[in-house]
Amino acid sequence: MVPAASRSAKTNTISMAMMFLFICASNVFCEEVHSEHNNYSLTVGWGFMAGHTAYQIGGRYETPETSGKVRFPISELEFPLNTHYGSLGGEVELTDRIKLKAKIRKSISKDAGKMKDSDWGIWYEELDGWPYSDSLDIYSESDTKADALTVDITARYYFNPWQYKKTAVSIFIGAKYSWQRFDFTMSDLEQWYPSLVDYYGFTMEHDVFSGNIMEYEVTKKIPALTTGVQIAASPDFFLDAVFGYAPYVTVNDEDRHLQRSVFSTSDCDGEAVLLSLSGRFMLGARWSMGLAYDYMAIDTRGEEKQYFEGQYSATVEQKNFSNLHAVELTLGWIF
Repeated sequence: MVPAASRSAKTNTISMAMMFLFICASNVFCEEVHSEHNNYSLTVGWGFMAGHTAYQIGGRYETPETSGKVRFPISELEFPLNTHYGSLGGEVELTDRIKLKAKIRKSISKDAGKMKDSDWGIWYEELDGWPYSDSLDIYSESDTKADALTVDITARYYFNPWQYKKTAVSIFIGAKYSWQRFDFTMSDLEQWYPSLVDYYGFTMEHDVFSGNIMEYEVTKKIPALTTGVQIAASPDFFLDAVFGYAPYVTVNDEDRHLQRSVFSTSDCDGEAVLLSLSGRFMLGARWSMGLAYDYMAIDTRGEEKQYFEGQYSATVEQKNFSNLHAVELTLGWIF
């Protein structure tokens, strides 16, 4: 069950973006606010995202009875993000130099790939005489269904363009706020033991667990500074390149192992870099076709609190990171 605070944050973020898109559309019909500098556009799109979001735990730990340090990482869970999505976007040109944008992306397919769970150094701690402290001892894969929702709000300021023959080049600076929410459900786990195979020299039987195994939710808030260049290669063709850096990213997650009564939650912070390349071709005076590529890498660290059968059991270090690529085709209408 999603906590009320998490649902509220999700609703507020989506409401902000929907309000922005509503203003973009409604202002079209308000002649008193329209001037030669105001342009409005709406886009719908289809895209495919690929990549993963993952977390590692290990390092320093504390329990109600003791504290200490273990290998880092002792465990890693990697969740796939290979899914199709639809998008709705809006843009307002306030002046010749200032533009505001917003976009919502929502996954439209469920099967995202295999979740990978890796554990190192388990036998070194549990088996007397085990010689390898860093061996990959337990590895599993699970079928994964994902629900992805992202919201982006962007502001840009353009400097005077530089003209070369028929090409205009404009440098811009700006800010971008991204909100991401990914929900995963894992099922039908297959588990094996790589280091035992290497040690004993023969293949061991895999363990298989049917049904739902695990649920995982992660929310990411990414305020970034951006800069880039827009190139008008002709009156009908535009290229856009953006680079961004987010010095303070926050990540919150919840992890529920359904068959072991294990629950954990974490708070992490860190940084992110983002890159975007896009092209837009005008199809007459009002319509446009676009193609865009987006990349974002997030790296954060913090603490994970673990609970067993509803009771607090431990706190351990966590690293939460992701790499996400997205390719999107859009159709736009300019008012």
